[in-house]
Amino acid sequence: MMGRRSLSGLAAALLLATAAAVTAGDAGRESPFTVGVGARALGLGGGFTSVADDAATIYYNPAGLTRLDYQEVTAMHMSLLEGTIYDYAAWVYPTVSRGGFGLGVMRLGTGDIVRREEFIETGTFDYVQSQILLSYGRRFHPHFAAGASLKVVYQTLDVYSNWGVGADLGLLARPHEQVSVGMVLRDVVPAGLTLNQEEETAPLSVAGGMSVSGLRIRDDIAGLISFELEQIEDRAVRVHTGGELLFAGAYAVRAGWDRDQLAFGAGFRRGRFQVDYTYKLMDYIPDSHRFSISYDIGPSVAEQAEEQRLAELRKGTDLLEEERRRQFNLYKQKADEFRARFRLDSALTYYQRALAFDENNQEIIGAIAAMESTQRIQQSEQTDLLERQHELNRMMASYLEQARNFAGKEYYPAALDMIQLIFEVDPNYAPARALKAGIEAAMATAVSETLETAREARRDGNTVAAIEAYERVLYLDPNNVTAQRGKEALARSLDVGRHLNTGIDLFKAGRYGDARRQFELVLSASPDEPVAQEYLRRIETALEHPPTLDEIQQDPEAWQLYLEGLRFMRNQEYQKAIDAWEKVLERYPGNEATLDNIEQARLRLKSNNQD
Repeated sequence: MMGRRSLSGLAAALLLATAAAVTAGDAGRESPFTVGVGARALGLGGGFTSVADDAATIYYNPAGLTRLDYQEVTAMHMSLLEGTIYDYAAWVYPTVSRGGFGLGVMRLGTGDIVRREEFIETGTFDYVQSQILLSYGRRFHPHFAAGASLKVVYQTLDVYSNWGVGADLGLLARPHEQVSVGMVLRDVVPAGLTLNQEEETAPLSVAGGMSVSGLRIRDDIAGLISFELEQIEDRAVRVHTGGELLFAGAYAVRAGWDRDQLAFGAGFRRGRFQVDYTYKLMDYIPDSHRFSISYDIGPSVAEQAEEQRLAELRKGTDLLEEERRRQFNLYKQKADEFRARFRLDSALTYYQRALAFDENNQEIIGAIAAMESTQRIQQSEQTDLLERQHELNRMMASYLEQARNFAGKEYYPAALDMIQLIFEVDPNYAPARALKAGIEAAMATAVSETLETAREARRDGNTVAAIEAYERVLYLDPNNVTAQRGKEALARSLDVGRHLNTGIDLFKAGRYGDARRQFELVLSASPDEPVAQEYLRRIETALEHPPTLDEIQQDPEAWQLYLEGLRFMRNQEYQKAIDAWEKVLERYPGNEATLDNIEQARLRLKSNNQD
């Protein structure tokens, strides 16, 4: 057991576990779960008591369970200070006539807290606080609902643990189609917890606010604003306010003010699946990231009600005109709501159902035509976007493959040139960045090792090998001063006559590659040597098969032209690239890689001229 000497460790644990819920000037023992839940709600600054239209309503206002359309499951994760993890998961189940039910689980914990006795570490311990919410909401009037949440709180700190039961109450009114007013009493029945003979009771919290939804900014943009005040016993009043812009019913951006701190968020919805994110600026602890995912389950409450109503109607023999009109109005109202939220698939379904009760309704016919046109345009735009993206991905994949091939053959500069072409399309393309880092590391290693090879060859008196090593270094690093000076010094001492005769002998033996290297060594020392120049031309004439890229690489002059072409291509100087590669073809006719490069350059040049 821990003695009094471990009290400093306990204090540190409690401070660490509750720091995320305490702002500047707020002292006390309030629940750490006052941080809130749901990335969307937190992106609105926590001003969600009156909004209360998703699974986060279990925490913010259980009366909001009456406003939900679907069963929904949701989960949230956030990381706080010093390894503290805060998670939330919930399931809500709205019904047609029995109100709405909800189940939520919240967990905040941190581990590996150092235990000290007289400033000596004696081990580590964990702090965890969990909370289960059992919620119910019921509508008592078309515009008024109430709800309650039973809270079971469980807390562990090292070897100590305890649990308690509390309750929240919520009210929600909708005086206008777009206006909601909400109020919640948290811990109206406080859950008392006792750890190490010290009892803690969460203070009463009262929050109330108003929200306005369905604000039409543009045909495809809707807005929401909320404002809320929160009072926790004798603490200063806290302000929660935020706003949301919804684009085409699928994309959302949010900003909020939560207890003197800013929060920014975004969300994306596809069908029944929704993802939300919020970034919150903090004063005394690191800024935090909050993530939520949600999914709607099964038929909506309205669909269930309609199915029940239709089942009852099927028992009769006739569908009265009054009922036809009621069904028409019901479907139309639901369709209008979905259309206002840019959920066009659902809106079309309900408009079609309404049209079955009034086949000649021109308003609905026009609405269906407009939405179908919008869908066709969106689908066409999406198709074009996907095609363009596919082409870019194909091109980048091709460049990346060429870069890998060059790197595999140790043509590192050429590989980097191909990667640069990728970065012109997407500077953050991760595979290219990773390959570039590997190539640069390999180049640095190759330069270092080749310089050492050159130094060893010079010590052994092997001038030819030393020059070849220096040329390899200059291919990898054209500005390498050590290689430049070393090559120049060796060129001055090179036995021109001996290498010229060796090259002639090799040429006569049909060893054109070896002969070419001897003549190039001669020209490195004596650039104007006519015999070496002539024999190099004879070698090119003697080569009857199309040369490979490996053969071009053995010719420093031709290889330099090839690389210049790549650099011109990267700089969008397509005609210069063509000129450089055509010079390569004069020496190495039929090389497939060079021909392909010229074709690509000509296509790009043609495209630019058309633009």
